[in-house]
Amino acid sequence: MGRTWWSEAVVWWRSVTHASRLAVVGGAMLCIAVLCVGASLSRDQRIALFATPLDAAQLNEVDAHLAAWGVAHMVTSDNILIAADLRNETLLRLALIGSPHAHLSTSSEMLAHVGALTPESVVQAQSRTGLAGDLALALRSVDGVADATVLIAPAVPAIFPDEAESAATASVRLSLRVGAELSPDVVQGIRSFVAGGVPGLQPDHVMILDDHGLALGSAVMNGGENAETLRATLQQSFDLAFGRGSTIVQVRVERDGAAHAIHEVRRQALDGPTLQRQGEEEHFHQDRRSYSRITRNEERGTLLHDETITLPLGRAMHLSVAVLVDERRHLNLDRLRALAAAGLGLDTLHGDTLVVEAVAFPDQTPVRLSTGSMMLEAVAPVLPVIVFGLLGTLLLALSMPYLTPIVRQSLAGMRWRRPPIVDERYPPHEIHRLLRDEPPHAAAALLGQLPAHAVARVLELFSTQQREAIAARLARPTSSCVPTLEDFFHAS
Repeated sequence: MGRTWWSEAVVWWRSVTHASRLAVVGGAMLCIAVLCVGASLSRDQRIALFATPLDAAQLNEVDAHLAAWGVAHMVTSDNILIAADLRNETLLRLALIGSPHAHLSTSSEMLAHVGALTPESVVQAQSRTGLAGDLALALRSVDGVADATVLIAPAVPAIFPDEAESAATASVRLSLRVGAELSPDVVQGIRSFVAGGVPGLQPDHVMILDDHGLALGSAVMNGGENAETLRATLQQSFDLAFGRGSTIVQVRVERDGAAHAIHEVRRQALDGPTLQRQGEEEHFHQDRRSYSRITRNEERGTLLHDETITLPLGRAMHLSVAVLVDERRHLNLDRLRALAAAGLGLDTLHGDTLVVEAVAFPDQTPVRLSTGSMMLEAVAPVLPVIVFGLLGTLLLALSMPYLTPIVRQSLAGMRWRRPPIVDERYPPHEIHRLLRDEPPHAAAALLGQLPAHAVARVLELFSTQQREAIAARLARPTSSCVPTLEDFFHAS
């Protein structure tokens, strides 16, 4: 068996001077300090973006938004890690777009725990909840729809003869994106889609509402009287014509809070200008000396027009439009006023109002970062590591004049103290014969004075248990009261 590393280390450590030992310990402590500082600076200091865990669909949704915005992040099993200084800003941006959406239980989730002993009523309720979740998830992918909620009411059969059967119905609430508007064809398609997914449901029994409580597909919505839609349309026209940021458009729609019905009945004669004619005729016959009087009542055929007009709840009554113009653009206000009135179809005689004013807009010139600022922002994450690396290099350079002599002296002492490979004064078998009956601490004290190669050769002759005990003792410092090897040989 060759020399072991620990025996060589023990021999080397005992051979160097006290100053060399201090230099080695100081260098090791400096290296450990630099490694600790670098590890603390390079540690991942990102925090969880959300306070509660997310499911897989929500993680994918938020991950897509953050990737599109260029925000550095890391996706875990149930959350997203992000830099601490970006957390509040990112949460605000996600809240403005309504992300992540609330989790909706699908049919597979609701029916996963249904067993053979589950009551039929519970199975049906879970099936409807899962079906509503499936339909809502599908409606979220419709262009212009930000979120959707579906409620399904099953059909109720008639139990008694005097009761009427209740048909299945469904209610759908859609949250539209800013500036989005669904055409009547799209609304009808959504109604047919929901009716086709629920057994026994007719399309005319599906009610679709928006966030304002207005029925989509009705005359109110088809008339283009949504305030946000009108504002976005006029704002886009002004931005294209006069430049982005030159005008600000605000539109407010005042709606009627009650439903009205107008019933009109008109009667018209079929022939002649009047519906009814009355007259009297008087005649005097002189030859017969008689007098006659005839009263006539004529009623012609009539054409009856019976018409009922229903004004739904929430119809637009008045429009209020305000247009703010940047006075630095020097635009023609009369021209803008005429364009706004024509574009929105305003009728001032029926209460619509339009105000166009030139005001001073704040200076929105973007702040341009200098090249130095951009470079500093780029190297800011690794700047502490660079600073500590430079300080460590400078400290090493300043200590080199003091460390060089110590290192040279240590190396020279190691070369001078290196024992010869062959030492004829201490045969391994003779040493083993003298030490085999000694306790481990005594054998270790004597072997500690031998060269490392001789110690290794002697230890090979001991048993495994004795070798381990002597090796453990060799690591301890020797006492001055232990006799030297020469004294031990002469004494024996």
